[in-house]
Amino acid sequence: MSKKIDPTFQSAKLTTFTGGIAEYLNEKREALETIAHKGVDVDKFVKWVAVAASENEKIAQCTSSSIYKCLLQAIDFGVSLNPAQQEAYLIPRKTKCTLLVDYKALIRLAIEARPDLESVSSRIVYAEETCEIDRGTANSIKHLAHIGGNRGEPVHVYVIFRYKSGSVQFDDMPYQEYLDWLAANKSVTMYRRNGSLVVNPDSPHVKSPKEMAKKMLIRRALKLIGARKGTSLQKVISHEDRADSGKVLDADIDTLEEIREEPQRQLVAAEVEESLPGGAGNGEAEVEVEVRRVEKQNSKGARKVRAEARI
Repeated sequence: MSKKIDPTFQSAKLTTFTGGIAEYLNEKREALETIAHKGVDVDKFVKWVAVAASENEKIAQCTSSSIYKCLLQAIDFGVSLNPAQQEAYLIPRKTKCTLLVDYKALIRLAIEARPDLESVSSRIVYAEETCEIDRGTANSIKHLAHIGGNRGEPVHVYVIFRYKSGSVQFDDMPYQEYLDWLAANKSVTMYRRNGSLVVNPDSPHVKSPKEMAKKMLIRRALKLIGARKGTSLQKVISHEDRADSGKVLDADIDTLEEIREEPQRQLVAAEVEESLPGGAGNGEAEVEVEVRRVEKQNSKGARKVRAEARI
Protein backbone atom coordinates (compact mmCIF):
# COMPACT_ATOMS: atom_id res chain seq x y z
CA MET A 1 0.00 0.00 0.00
CA SER A 2 1.43 3.39 -1.02
CA LYS A 3 2.19 5.95 1.66
CA LYS A 4 0.52 9.32 1.65
CA ILE A 5 2.37 11.89 -0.44
CA ASP A 6 4.51 14.18 1.71
CA PRO A 7 2.91 17.66 1.50
CA THR A 8 6.37 19.20 1.12
CA PHE A 9 6.53 17.55 -2.32
CA GLN A 10 3.70 19.87 -3.35
CA SER A 11 5.24 23.02 -1.88
CA ALA A 12 8.51 22.21 -3.61
CA LYS A 13 6.72 22.39 -6.99
CA LEU A 14 6.80 18.66 -7.74
CA THR A 15 3.29 19.05 -9.13
CA THR A 16 4.79 20.98 -12.07
CA PHE A 17 6.30 17.74 -13.42
CA THR A 18 4.68 16.17 -16.44
CA GLY A 19 3.04 12.81 -15.86
CA GLY A 20 2.27 13.45 -12.18
CA ILE A 21 5.81 12.87 -10.91
CA ALA A 22 4.81 13.30 -7.25
CA GLU A 23 2.31 10.43 -7.51
CA TYR A 24 4.70 8.38 -9.66
CA LEU A 25 7.57 8.65 -7.18
CA ASN A 26 5.21 7.94 -4.31
CA GLU A 27 4.24 4.66 -6.01
CA LYS A 28 7.95 3.82 -6.40
CA ARG A 29 8.84 4.69 -2.82
CA GLU A 30 9.15 1.05 -1.72
CA ALA A 31 11.66 0.30 -4.48
CA LEU A 32 13.69 3.39 -3.55
CA GLU A 33 13.69 2.49 0.14
CA THR A 34 14.74 -1.09 -0.65
CA ILE A 35 18.01 -0.03 -2.27
CA ALA A 36 18.69 2.93 0.05
CA HIS A 37 21.86 2.66 2.13
CA LYS A 38 21.43 2.64 5.90
CA GLY A 39 20.53 6.08 7.19
CA VAL A 40 19.55 7.44 3.75
CA ASP A 41 16.34 9.51 3.78
CA VAL A 42 14.50 8.83 0.49
CA ASP A 43 12.19 11.80 1.06
CA LYS A 44 15.18 14.14 1.03
CA PHE A 45 16.28 12.81 -2.36
CA VAL A 46 12.81 13.45 -3.76
CA LYS A 47 12.81 16.98 -2.34
CA TRP A 48 16.20 17.68 -3.94
CA VAL A 49 14.68 16.63 -7.26
CA ALA A 50 11.94 19.19 -6.63
CA VAL A 51 14.52 21.87 -5.91
CA ALA A 52 16.36 21.06 -9.15
CA ALA A 53 13.08 21.24 -11.09
CA SER A 54 12.17 24.59 -9.58
CA GLU A 55 15.54 25.97 -10.74
CA ASN A 56 15.45 24.39 -14.20
CA GLU A 57 12.02 23.98 -15.81
CA LYS A 58 13.50 21.61 -18.42
CA ILE A 59 13.84 18.99 -15.67
CA ALA A 60 10.14 19.42 -14.89
CA GLN A 61 9.43 18.61 -18.54
CA CYS A 62 11.34 15.32 -18.44
CA THR A 63 9.51 12.00 -18.24
CA SER A 64 8.73 10.78 -14.74
CA SER A 65 10.35 7.40 -15.52
CA SER A 66 13.70 8.98 -16.46
CA ILE A 67 13.68 11.10 -13.28
CA TYR A 68 12.90 8.00 -11.23
CA LYS A 69 15.84 6.16 -12.81
CA CYS A 70 18.14 9.03 -11.85
CA LEU A 71 16.90 8.71 -8.26
CA LEU A 72 17.47 4.95 -8.33
CA GLN A 73 21.03 5.44 -9.53
CA ALA A 74 21.89 8.26 -7.10
CA ILE A 75 20.63 6.24 -4.12
CA ASP A 76 22.35 3.06 -5.31
CA PHE A 77 25.66 4.90 -5.92
CA GLY A 78 25.47 6.62 -2.54
CA VAL A 79 25.84 10.12 -3.99
CA SER A 80 23.87 13.14 -2.82
CA LEU A 81 21.57 15.31 -4.94
CA ASN A 82 21.81 18.07 -2.33
CA PRO A 83 22.97 21.18 -4.29
CA ALA A 84 25.09 22.27 -1.32
CA GLN A 85 27.21 19.11 -1.51
CA GLN A 86 27.82 19.37 -5.28
CA GLU A 87 28.06 15.60 -5.73
CA ALA A 88 25.45 14.87 -8.40
CA TYR A 89 23.07 16.75 -10.68
CA LEU A 90 20.04 16.08 -12.88
CA ILE A 91 20.75 16.98 -16.50
CA PRO A 92 17.81 17.25 -18.96
CA ARG A 93 18.38 15.93 -22.46
CA LYS A 94 15.24 16.71 -24.48
CA THR A 95 12.53 14.80 -22.56
CA LYS A 96 14.88 12.47 -20.68
CA CYS A 97 16.64 13.21 -17.42
CA THR A 98 20.17 11.90 -16.87
CA LEU A 99 22.34 11.73 -13.76
CA LEU A 100 25.69 13.52 -13.71
CA VAL A 101 28.07 12.59 -10.89
CA ASP A 102 30.54 15.36 -10.03
CA TYR A 103 34.25 14.69 -9.59
CA LYS A 104 33.89 15.70 -5.93
CA ALA A 105 31.77 12.58 -5.38
CA LEU A 106 34.37 10.49 -7.23
CA ILE A 107 37.03 11.76 -4.82
CA ARG A 108 34.91 10.99 -1.74
CA LEU A 109 34.06 7.49 -2.99
CA ALA A 110 37.72 6.83 -3.84
CA ILE A 111 38.83 7.76 -0.31
CA GLU A 112 36.08 5.55 1.15
CA ALA A 113 37.11 2.64 -1.11
CA ARG A 114 40.84 3.03 -0.41
CA PRO A 115 41.55 3.38 3.34
CA ASP A 116 45.23 4.09 2.51
CA LEU A 117 44.26 7.15 0.44
CA GLU A 118 44.38 10.48 2.26
CA SER A 119 43.40 13.03 -0.40
CA VAL A 120 42.87 13.63 -4.11
CA SER A 121 43.28 17.04 -5.75
CA SER A 122 43.18 18.28 -9.33
CA ARG A 123 44.32 21.54 -10.92
CA ILE A 124 44.18 23.30 -14.27
CA VAL A 125 47.40 24.82 -15.63
CA TYR A 126 47.00 28.02 -17.69
CA ALA A 127 49.16 29.41 -20.49
CA GLU A 128 50.62 32.21 -18.36
CA GLU A 129 51.61 29.86 -15.54
CA THR A 130 54.73 27.76 -15.04
CA CYS A 131 54.40 24.02 -14.67
CA GLU A 132 57.31 21.57 -14.57
CA ILE A 133 56.58 17.84 -14.70
CA ASP A 134 59.42 15.42 -13.95
CA ARG A 135 58.60 11.94 -15.19
CA GLY A 136 62.01 10.58 -14.24
CA THR A 137 63.17 9.29 -10.88
CA ALA A 138 61.86 12.39 -9.06
CA ASN A 139 58.36 11.84 -10.48
CA SER A 140 57.09 15.28 -9.40
CA ILE A 141 55.01 18.30 -10.43
CA LYS A 142 55.95 21.92 -9.76
CA HIS A 143 53.11 24.32 -10.53
CA LEU A 144 53.58 28.07 -10.05
CA ALA A 145 50.15 29.69 -10.20
CA HIS A 146 49.66 33.07 -11.91
CA ILE A 147 48.31 35.56 -9.37
CA GLY A 148 46.34 38.51 -10.76
CA GLY A 149 45.74 39.46 -14.36
CA ASN A 150 44.90 37.20 -17.28
CA ARG A 151 46.05 33.62 -16.76
CA GLY A 152 45.52 32.72 -20.40
CA GLU A 153 43.80 29.63 -21.81
CA PRO A 154 43.86 26.20 -20.10
CA VAL A 155 46.78 24.12 -21.39
CA HIS A 156 47.20 21.20 -18.98
CA VAL A 157 45.40 19.23 -16.24
CA TYR A 158 46.83 17.13 -13.42
CA VAL A 159 45.57 15.09 -10.46
CA ILE A 160 47.52 14.19 -7.32
CA PHE A 161 46.85 11.23 -5.02
CA ARG A 162 48.32 11.57 -1.53
CA TYR A 163 48.53 8.44 0.61
CA LYS A 164 48.63 8.15 4.38
CA SER A 165 52.04 6.51 4.06
CA GLY A 166 53.41 9.81 2.73
CA SER A 167 53.79 8.63 -0.86
CA VAL A 168 52.40 10.65 -3.75
CA GLN A 169 51.10 9.54 -7.15
CA PHE A 170 49.97 11.75 -10.02
CA ASP A 171 48.58 11.66 -13.54
CA ASP A 172 48.27 14.46 -16.08
CA MET A 173 47.13 15.25 -19.61
CA PRO A 174 47.16 18.18 -22.06
CA TYR A 175 43.90 20.15 -22.01
CA GLN A 176 43.85 19.70 -25.78
CA GLU A 177 43.30 15.99 -25.21
CA TYR A 178 39.98 16.82 -23.56
CA LEU A 179 39.05 19.19 -26.41
CA ASP A 180 39.91 16.51 -28.98
CA TRP A 181 37.72 14.04 -27.10
CA LEU A 182 34.83 16.55 -27.15
CA ALA A 183 35.23 17.02 -30.90
CA ALA A 184 35.06 13.26 -31.43
CA ASN A 185 32.08 12.75 -29.08
CA LYS A 186 29.51 15.34 -30.09
CA SER A 187 26.70 13.39 -28.39
CA VAL A 188 27.82 14.71 -24.98
CA THR A 189 27.30 18.34 -26.00
CA MET A 190 24.66 18.12 -28.74
CA TYR A 191 21.42 16.38 -29.62
CA ARG A 192 19.38 15.98 -32.77
CA ARG A 193 16.33 18.20 -33.30
CA ASN A 194 14.32 18.25 -36.52
CA GLY A 195 17.12 16.44 -38.30
CA SER A 196 19.84 18.89 -37.21
CA LEU A 197 22.43 18.78 -34.44
CA VAL A 198 21.97 21.55 -31.86
CA VAL A 199 24.04 22.41 -28.79
CA ASN A 200 22.57 21.27 -25.48
CA PRO A 201 23.00 24.30 -23.15
CA ASP A 202 22.44 22.05 -20.13
CA SER A 203 25.39 19.79 -20.98
CA PRO A 204 28.06 20.06 -18.26
CA HIS A 205 30.68 20.03 -21.02
CA VAL A 206 29.13 23.26 -22.34
CA LYS A 207 28.55 24.92 -18.95
CA SER A 208 31.73 23.81 -17.11
CA PRO A 209 34.33 22.42 -19.54
CA LYS A 210 37.33 22.91 -17.21
CA GLU A 211 35.61 21.03 -14.39
CA MET A 212 34.72 18.23 -16.79
CA ALA A 213 38.34 18.04 -17.98
CA LYS A 214 39.38 17.50 -14.34
CA LYS A 215 36.73 14.83 -13.97
CA MET A 216 37.86 13.06 -17.12
CA LEU A 217 41.42 12.82 -15.81
CA ILE A 218 40.38 11.85 -12.26
CA ARG A 219 38.19 9.05 -13.58
CA ARG A 220 40.99 7.78 -15.80
CA ALA A 221 43.48 7.86 -12.92
CA LEU A 222 41.07 6.09 -10.56
CA LYS A 223 40.92 3.18 -12.98
CA LEU A 224 44.71 2.90 -12.72
CA ILE A 225 44.78 2.79 -8.92
CA GLY A 226 41.96 0.27 -8.95
CA ALA A 227 38.24 0.34 -8.19
CA ARG A 228 36.98 -2.94 -6.78
CA LYS A 229 34.00 -4.46 -8.56
CA GLY A 230 30.68 -3.86 -6.81
CA THR A 231 31.83 -0.77 -4.92
CA SER A 232 30.00 2.53 -5.34
CA LEU A 233 33.13 3.95 -7.00
CA GLN A 234 33.16 1.23 -9.65
CA LYS A 235 29.42 1.66 -10.28
CA VAL A 236 29.83 5.41 -10.77
CA ILE A 237 32.82 5.00 -13.11
CA SER A 238 30.83 2.52 -15.26
CA HIS A 239 27.84 4.87 -15.27
CA GLU A 240 29.97 7.83 -16.35
CA ASP A 241 31.67 5.79 -19.07
CA ARG A 242 28.22 5.01 -20.51
CA ALA A 243 27.18 8.66 -20.28
CA ASP A 244 30.32 9.76 -22.13
CA SER A 245 29.57 7.30 -24.91
CA GLY A 246 26.16 8.96 -25.37
CA LYS A 247 24.18 6.01 -24.03
CA VAL A 248 20.81 6.99 -22.52
CA LEU A 249 18.85 4.43 -20.52
CA ASP A 250 15.82 2.98 -22.27
CA ALA A 251 12.58 4.63 -21.12
CA ASP A 252 10.89 1.26 -20.60
CA ILE A 253 13.29 -0.21 -18.03
CA ASP A 254 11.91 0.12 -14.54
CA THR A 255 14.09 -1.63 -11.96
CA LEU A 256 17.65 -1.35 -10.68
CA GLU A 257 18.43 -4.79 -12.11
CA GLU A 258 17.30 -3.68 -15.57
CA ILE A 259 19.36 -0.49 -15.28
CA ARG A 260 22.45 -2.56 -14.52
CA GLU A 261 21.71 -4.92 -17.42
CA GLU A 262 21.00 -2.13 -19.93
CA PRO A 263 24.65 -1.54 -21.00
CA GLN A 264 24.89 -5.16 -22.20
CA ARG A 265 21.58 -4.77 -24.05
CA GLN A 266 22.82 -1.63 -25.79
CA LEU A 267 25.96 -3.52 -26.86
CA VAL A 268 23.78 -6.28 -28.35
CA ALA A 269 21.65 -3.66 -30.12
CA ALA A 270 24.73 -2.03 -31.68
CA GLU A 271 26.03 -5.39 -32.92
CA VAL A 272 22.59 -6.34 -34.27
CA GLU A 273 22.20 -3.02 -36.09
CA GLU A 274 25.53 -3.49 -37.84
CA SER A 275 24.72 -7.08 -38.83
CA LEU A 276 21.32 -6.32 -40.39
CA PRO A 277 21.11 -5.49 -44.12
CA GLY A 278 21.34 -1.72 -44.41
CA GLY A 279 23.43 -1.35 -41.23
CA ALA A 280 22.63 1.75 -39.21
CA GLY A 281 19.83 2.65 -41.60
CA ASN A 282 17.46 0.09 -40.09
CA GLY A 283 14.42 1.30 -38.18
CA GLU A 284 14.14 0.98 -34.38
CA ALA A 285 11.33 -1.58 -34.62
CA GLU A 286 13.36 -3.89 -36.87
CA VAL A 287 16.39 -3.66 -34.59
CA GLU A 288 14.26 -4.27 -31.46
CA VAL A 289 12.74 -7.45 -32.92
CA GLU A 290 16.19 -8.83 -33.72
CA VAL A 291 17.59 -7.83 -30.31
CA ARG A 292 14.79 -9.72 -28.57
CA ARG A 293 15.51 -12.78 -30.74
CA VAL A 294 19.23 -12.64 -29.82
CA GLU A 295 18.45 -12.15 -26.12
CA LYS A 296 16.07 -15.12 -26.18
CA GLN A 297 18.73 -17.24 -27.88
CA ASN A 298 21.36 -16.14 -25.32
CA SER A 299 18.95 -16.91 -22.47
CA LYS A 300 18.37 -20.45 -23.79
CA GLY A 301 22.12 -20.95 -24.06
CA ALA A 302 22.66 -19.82 -20.47
CA ARG A 303 19.95 -22.20 -19.20
CA LYS A 304 21.55 -25.08 -21.12
CA VAL A 305 24.96 -24.35 -19.58
CA ARG A 306 23.47 -24.27 -16.07
CA ALA A 307 21.61 -27.54 -16.70
CA GLU A 308 24.79 -29.25 -17.93
CA ALA A 309 26.67 -27.98 -14.89
CA ARG A 310 24.15 -29.67 -12.60
CA ILE A 311 24.57 -33.07 -14.31
